[in-house]
Amino acid sequence: MANEQLLPLFPLQVVLFPGASLPLHIFEPRYRQMVGQAIDQKSEFGMILAEESEMSSVGCTAVVEQVIKRYDDGRFDIVTRGRQRFRVLELNEEEECLRASVEFFQDESSDSAAPAVIEEALNLAAEVAQALHVDLPEEFSIDEPQASFVVAAALPLELSFKQQLLEDRSERHRMNVLVEYLAKMLDRTQATHRVQELARTNGHAGRSIE
Repeated sequence: MANEQLLPLFPLQVVLFPGASLPLHIFEPRYRQMVGQAIDQKSEFGMILAEESEMSSVGCTAVVEQVIKRYDDGRFDIVTRGRQRFRVLELNEEEECLRASVEFFQDESSDSAAPAVIEEALNLAAEVAQALHVDLPEEFSIDEPQASFVVAAALPLELSFKQQLLEDRSERHRMNVLVEYLAKMLDRTQATHRVQELARTNGHAGRSIE
């Protein structure tokens, strides 16, 4: 039976994956207090996707790995690390910061993606990063049980897709879906670049327009 506990929530327009690093600038007083307690107590808080008036039902806990800078007005910069996924069972609004009764969960099976699929994901990630002029993290590696999270965290993917991956309980399925997504993303990006290049030549291939 999964554990249940009251977890402080930090709703943001971001999706955090288990094992992923996320820098944050904390400025709101209520979240300065919440994160400050997590630092002092070495405890976790829940990062959960919130867009406009809607909040997702699945998130990932975070622990503060490092305090980068503290400001005189109480703000601070931190680096967090994703820990474990959770599903919100019931919200609690008794305190200034939102809290929730949650259920932690893991993948339903230990099936890993096929080596060929993992290699394809890594190659596609490198191509997408190059096309978007994005630098992959120096520690970028997919030699992990949840390699799909590592790949997805390193790229600027749509939040809705990242949330879909976070909620998926099969690494094999996540990786297959990710490969399909990255292939289509690469095709769209390359097509956009071709249109932009054609626009610069005003439709005359090979001759740029001054």
